[in-house]
Amino acid sequence: MTALPLRNILVGTGWQLLSRLVGASCTLGSLMLLRRAVGEAGFGVYQFFVTLLMLATALVDFGGVSTAVREIASAPERKSQVLRHLFLTRLLLSLVAISLLSKELFAPEDPLRRWLLVLCALRLPLSALSAPLALFQAELRFRVIAASQIIGFIVFFAGTLLIERAGGRMPEPYLVAWAIGLSCQSIVLFAASLESVRWIGPVSIRECGRLLREMAPLGITAFLAFAYLQVDTVLIRYLKGDRVTGAYNDAFKIVSLVLAVPTYYGQALLPLLSKAWRSGRSSLPESISRSMSLLLAVILPAALMAPSVAPQVLRLVWGECSADSVRSLYWWGFASIAVFLTCPLLQALIAFERQRDYAWMAAFALLFKIIVGIALIEFFGAPGAAISSALAEWLVLGWALVTVRRVLGRLIFPRLTVPLCLAAIGGALALALRHLSPLPATLLAALVQCAVAAVAVKWMSTPRNGWQDIEPP
Repeated sequence: MTALPLRNILVGTGWQLLSRLVGASCTLGSLMLLRRAVGEAGFGVYQFFVTLLMLATALVDFGGVSTAVREIASAPERKSQVLRHLFLTRLLLSLVAISLLSKELFAPEDPLRRWLLVLCALRLPLSALSAPLALFQAELRFRVIAASQIIGFIVFFAGTLLIERAGGRMPEPYLVAWAIGLSCQSIVLFAASLESVRWIGPVSIRECGRLLREMAPLGITAFLAFAYLQVDTVLIRYLKGDRVTGAYNDAFKIVSLVLAVPTYYGQALLPLLSKAWRSGRSSLPESISRSMSLLLAVILPAALMAPSVAPQVLRLVWGECSADSVRSLYWWGFASIAVFLTCPLLQALIAFERQRDYAWMAAFALLFKIIVGIALIEFFGAPGAAISSALAEWLVLGWALVTVRRVLGRLIFPRLTVPLCLAAIGGALALALRHLSPLPATLLAALVQCAVAAVAVKWMSTPRNGWQDIEPP
């Protein structure tokens, strides 16, 4: 029995995380400038429209990239045909997304703000240019993806800096800078694909329809999953206003940087699981278990340190911290454990072509979060959204475990010895970090987390754990 190549997965994850590290620096710098310029209420407006545009972007993708990754990994000779039809499908879906957003885009009474929002929405058709993302994921060419993301983040930061220096006090110009940065990412991906993809060629409406049908189960699921993560901002804005929305996003923006780890790990893992599933490999249960162990070893110490370092991190990043932001960060630390554990299971469901199960899971989680979230937000404010997220994440983890068991015939659990040892170290350090000032506490927590991640990777790379000298499937 052979397991999947951990080295390939980690290299892909590493390149993605490198881009995320640069992106995090640029994004945090941009958001710090923006928040100081527009205030907490303006920050809430900014996050509301970013959320709407990201939901529209999820509708444009509609699971197309993951579907194309699966098809290209299985039949590399069809890559040009698949990408041409994916491009056209994304372009058509972008027009649908713009029409759905039209009411909110034209809501502001100020004509300048209104047309700045319309300008932001133009990035949706440009996102069709990011169709080659599927090719680079399928071929594990993560350097190209990382380079495109880094360029986009730098453009966003440069635009934000120019607007802040010019005295910008409205959130809409910063939204335009954000949209331009994302559009640059799509343009770079398209330009990098010109050497290996024949973009000029026959396009069939029937083939687009077939691709859309293939995308539909996963697309609905991906949209529901993304809406699940972003719905808190929309609910809080309508129930509590812009100020509370800003307070919640003070915490969620920091958490989203941590949640990038399982996202990028999953992107590197999916093509390998797909190949293994189609070739009938018997190593899938053990490989999924090891992935869960690795991710648990990374997140558990961070989750235990979160209650101690949350106030210091928030003060360091935003210059202040509210009680709502601190409590939201506490609960998201608990939710993150479930997010990390669920990641390999969800990627396995996509590889197993069990999109319908994934869709039902995402629909239940979103509905649960909306119903429970409305009640908890009314009662607790911003922390109520984080509490509903934590409850939903652990329910999804349980559902994913049962679903994968039905496919593979056995329950899959992570190995706990090393993750629990590393968690004990994180818990002990949490007591010391509580009494430090913001900068030392944040730096020490970051160093400890990097050391923990290095130990976890080294542990999972030892020969007795079966990850050494393994050829890709």
